[in-house]
Amino acid sequence: MDLLTIHELNLMINGYNEKAKEERKADIMAAFYSAYFSGLKKLSGSDLQKIYDAIDNPPKDEMTDEEMFNAAKRFAANFGGGD
Repeated sequence: MDLLTIHELNLMINGYNEKAKEERKADIMAAFYSAYFSGLKKLSGSDLQKIYDAIDNPPKDEMTDEEMFNAAKRFAANFGGGD
């Protein structure tokens, strides 16, 4: 079994996340144009751009040092780390 380096794993995760984001955007665009052409609601391109901006730049949740430490402990416990 080939083991991945941390860098390779990080690249794979980033690639997966980017692909998932683009798929969400495509789904949103399909729903947007479906609603637009069916006349259910008056929509504009700026509405779609606002949605895309929220996907591309999600609000970041800041963690305190204690919250980060507790998250690291839970992660280590779940994946066989020490106490």
